[in-house]
Amino acid sequence: MDFQLWILFCVVFLSAAILPGPNVAFSMAQALDHGFKESFPGAIGFGLASGGHAVIVLSGLGILVKENPDILFWLKWVGVAYLLYLALKSLRSHSQVVVATSSKRTPLQMFTGAVIVSFTNPKGILTNIILFPTFINKTLPYIPQCIALVATAIFISTSVYAMYMLMARHATKIFRTKRQMSVVTGVLYIGVATAIATTI
Repeated sequence: MDFQLWILFCVVFLSAAILPGPNVAFSMAQALDHGFKESFPGAIGFGLASGGHAVIVLSGLGILVKENPDILFWLKWVGVAYLLYLALKSLRSHSQVVVATSSKRTPLQMFTGAVIVSFTNPKGILTNIILFPTFINKTLPYIPQCIALVATAIFISTSVYAMYMLMARHATKIFRTKRQMSVVTGVLYIGVATAIATTI
């Protein structure tokens, strides 16, 4: 892959990933509720979901998604329903003791939750449909460039969301009770659901 084009992709993709949005809010909510170590599989989930977006776009399936708005519509509302379910669970939590970690959700559930949020965010999907093809050099072999872009997207996404999770976990020190953290987490989930529901 063209090195200068790859560097430019890294800068653009990092800038897009680091901007606050549904994925960032979900990452922080998970870390607040469960701790950094327990929620880290979610960062991996976001990373692999980004790689999945890239594969879909670069394989040509992205055009199918773009030209069939019903797909995005149903994906969006599945994501909204899932997030509202998580919000309800958090807001109904009555524990009054702050704990460092929580075993309420398994690593697989953390991972799956991140993948669901990523793949049900229409704005993120459409952004990637536009973004990835832009960084393909038509004079170079296609497959090696695709592999480079997918691997880079996975690494950057995982790193960015892990960073947000770590920041959120350190913020738990300002909460006096687990109940306060649960309320904040529930509000974050509702915010993510609203953001997804009002896009596209």
